[in-house]
Amino acid sequence: MLSLPVLGDMLRAFAGQIKRTPWGVALLWISLTVAAAALVIGFGLAEGLRLSLSAGLPGELDRLYYFSAASRVGGGPQGSAQGDGFTVGRLEALIEAGTIEGYFFEIHGKPVMLRGRMLLTTMVVYGGQVPLYGGTATDALVRAAGTPGVAVNRSLAENGFGLATGESLPDPPADPVSLLPDCALPAVVIVGPPARLEPTAVVLAAGRSVSEAGHSHDVALYVRPETDLEKLLSNLRQAMSLEDPGVVVSVASAREELAPRLREARVVSALTTACALVIALVAFVNAGALLSLWIVSRVPGLSLRRALGASPRLVALYVLFDLVVTTLPSTGAGLAAGVLARKWLPLQVGPLVVGAALGLMVTGAILAGLVLTRTVDLVDPGLLLRRGV
Repeated sequence: MLSLPVLGDMLRAFAGQIKRTPWGVALLWISLTVAAAALVIGFGLAEGLRLSLSAGLPGELDRLYYFSAASRVGGGPQGSAQGDGFTVGRLEALIEAGTIEGYFFEIHGKPVMLRGRMLLTTMVVYGGQVPLYGGTATDALVRAAGTPGVAVNRSLAENGFGLATGESLPDPPADPVSLLPDCALPAVVIVGPPARLEPTAVVLAAGRSVSEAGHSHDVALYVRPETDLEKLLSNLRQAMSLEDPGVVVSVASAREELAPRLREARVVSALTTACALVIALVAFVNAGALLSLWIVSRVPGLSLRRALGASPRLVALYVLFDLVVTTLPSTGAGLAAGVLARKWLPLQVGPLVVGAALGLMVTGAILAGLVLTRTVDLVDPGLLLRRGV
């Protein structure tokens, strides 16, 4: 049982160790701090890169299909289909018929007027229930469509409205966004990741609000589970063939369409994590070399206590105290340094990243404790007493 005299002896033993090898203790602390910081920065960078590559990806990919319309000329598909392609009216009719739950398509390089300035944006036209941004924007988009108004991403909120990072839009809404010459809608909600993960300005508008711009030759549909995909494809082809007899409508699942982005996110995240582990391993090796010297210098004192009647449990407490004093401050400093690095690096430091780094540091400390305890058990206390240690 840990008593005040025992605790005092632990403190005196540790203080004596610092007096004997001050530089060794300092270097050990520094090495462990570097290891913890490397883990947090590496894991945070890997998570940040993964999120930046997948930040704009929609959610619920198993229900999402990408449809494309092209014009068949001379027996082969060439170029975009004639006519308007997938119109808002046609897509809204599919929602009302219960065939799809929602749709969206993008218009790149769309100029909008905001506060007297012309800005180039990516305009996302949507309808129904669309779980964009990994499903985090579903309710916000429904609210924007019902206001009526538009949703903007964080980049447009900061660069167009001059909002600070994390700041919300004013309520009631002000400064309408002019999407078309006769269509100005208030921005009512902010969606999407931080601006550093999605630097492109994005404005999201309900299809019914921008019917004049509401058509595209490429559209993404959230299809109901009971919908016959082949029948839907045939109906769309038949409807558009009235405008373009040579139209060809193709479909691909979201996982097929987004496979390159998903694969890139996984590969980049894996490579960054591997680099972080290598850096942390090098720091651990340096710390391990210093820790081995620490173990060598601590073994005689701990073995002598065993010779004087200390129980194995008490010796384990001495070892635990040493590990806590050496590892805990270093780990805390390393984690803090990793978190502060977010100011200069695109890190995503959340509970998972901190927990993973802390878990590895604790695992290393436990292994060091087992080595030290085992080494103490292997030393013959009688030999130390005969030598007068």
